Amino acid sequence: MIVDKGLLKHAEVAAAATMSPPEATRASALRKPRGEIVLHGDESSSRALGKARRSGYLTNGLLLLGSVLFALLVGEGIIRTVQPQDLGNWTYTRDGLTLHLPNMTQFSYRFGHEIVTNSAGMRDHEHDLTKPPEVFRILVLGDSFMEANQVKFEDAFVRVLEQRLKEGARRPVEVINAGVSGWGTDDELTYFMRRGIKYRPDLILVAMTLHNDVSDNLREEYHEFRNGRIEQRPVTLMPWGSFAILKVKEWMASHSHIYQVVLRAKRSNWVSTEAQNLESHVGSLLRRMPSDRIRAGWEMTRQLLQKMSQAADTINAPVVVMLLPLSVQVYPETAKDFLASSGLKQTDIDLFKPQEMMKAIGEDIGVSIIDLFPVLRDTKAKCNCALFVQSDGHWNKLGHQIAAEETARDLLRAGLVGPALTMGEPSR
Repeated sequence: MIVDKGLLKHAEVAAAATMSPPEATRASALRKPRGEIVLHGDESSSRALGKARRSGYLTNGLLLLGSVLFALLVGEGIIRTVQPQDLGNWTYTRDGLTLHLPNMTQFSYRFGHEIVTNSAGMRDHEHDLTKPPEVFRILVLGDSFMEANQVKFEDAFVRVLEQRLKEGARRPVEVINAGVSGWGTDDELTYFMRRGIKYRPDLILVAMTLHNDVSDNLREEYHEFRNGRIEQRPVTLMPWGSFAILKVKEWMASHSHIYQVVLRAKRSNWVSTEAQNLESHVGSLLRRMPSDRIRAGWEMTRQLLQKMSQAADTINAPVVVMLLPLSVQVYPETAKDFLASSGLKQTDIDLFKPQEMMKAIGEDIGVSIIDLFPVLRDTKAKCNCALFVQSDGHWNKLGHQIAAEETARDLLRAGLVGPALTMGEPSR
């Protein structure tokens, strides 16, 4: 930090000029004829000295603050020019929901395109709460796969799904993207109950990421699992003071590149630990003999989906769960490395245990299941092409396209979006 020494010296001289010599400030006692003793001191000089000192402190403080702000602005400019960062676009509501910042437009330097949110904080175009006449409305709930920051919006699952359904259904179709990074079934149910149901969807499509949704649910953020049953936690509002501090941090995260550098450096160890925990969790999901915690996670997931289905029944909307396969399932050649890093043997695991569990849950609670594994496996085998973004783990453009087209076929085949036409035949 640089402080102007000339200005500091000027402040010191100004303060020294108001100081009295020691003789003037030393008190003397003089006796008056009536025996009274009076203390004579230079009180005005003392007050001036205190004022000068305070002025010097203020000057130094302002200089220090100005130097800090100048250094931050210079650092911000350098990072924006030399190594711009992807900024945050998430927010936290007072009642505890994680959403996107509304009406936000940001450029992703990592993926090379803009990311835009609407007034409701969705990565989507605007949707009125009131459903247009004759429109079949689908609400998509999911995590970062549905958020789809890795691809342009026109290439994302929700957009391709809407286009394919419009081509195959005898009615207008609207698909609403309510996916937010980090969500699990608990988050999706809570969002649906508080906000999503107001859109009066005709169908709720839940995109279940098999590798982490069960572990997300085990955080018990909105529902706790006690004595084999889920219980909704009381809704509490964050204190205004804490909420204001959080809003400042959100603003910094969504506007400052230097803040993102500091934040990522601070969280690097946490990210590494979370990645290791997630890999361990996937191994636990695949075990032929699951632990008590994994059993509890599956039961909790079953009850959360059942509660969502019951809420959807009040608006006559079915719930459909779409299973997003593990990358180790789509790319079996990575299984050997996965087993070695997880400390597991081939005989310890059932590679398709998660799909089996979810299909059993769907049958139990009356929810349709769409399994995307076969189409992604077959596509990869035929063209030997990448379906995931390298070093990221999410779908690329082709992955989104294949998943959306398969989902559209399944929904139309099951008659869930009204009378079906042959795929590709123009709708009337």
